[in-house]
Amino acid sequence: MKRWTIFAAILGFVLSASAQFSPVQMEVRPLISKKDTSVGYSNQATFTHTRALRITLKNTSPQPVSGITVRWGVVKIGQDTYRPMPPTAFGEEQTVDLKGLESKVIETAAVQAMGRRWNYLAPEGEKIVGHGVQVLVGGKVVAEEFTPPSYKKCFEKIKPVQSGQEDADNTRRRSN
Repeated sequence: MKRWTIFAAILGFVLSASAQFSPVQMEVRPLISKKDTSVGYSNQATFTHTRALRITLKNTSPQPVSGITVRWGVVKIGQDTYRPMPPTAFGEEQTVDLKGLESKVIETAAVQAMGRRWNYLAPEGEKIVGHGVQVLVGGKVVAEEFTPPSYKKCFEKIKPVQSGQEDADNTRRRSN
């Protein structure tokens, strides 16, 4: 009886692992992550933080895989005490087809955050705090990566990158 229980547990593990296996593999690297600080008047410094992603998709199977959806986003938060901004993901979805044993690299649009700081006050503006990528095949998630993992919930509603740039432009106008 004990042997059958162990056998059933192993069989269940193998079947669940094979059901989740996908020939599509993913690697994510931040492409741009820089901070420029320029000193202004009255001990004020402005900063710009920009992040884009390089997503590498690999088909490890000799069979082609079509209709791969790649959802990516960069997470920003507001640092202004007068207008708090919850963590928000700015990004988009793209559809890709991979031939057998093919790799493709996707370089995303850059998401920008801007702000200012003084010697005696907390920073104001926006801050980039993370990023994430989900790969879906047939509507099912086959690979995902969130840095840090606590911002995964932000990816339920991804805002377009253009609206993130408008927020950064508005922050720049307020700081001038």
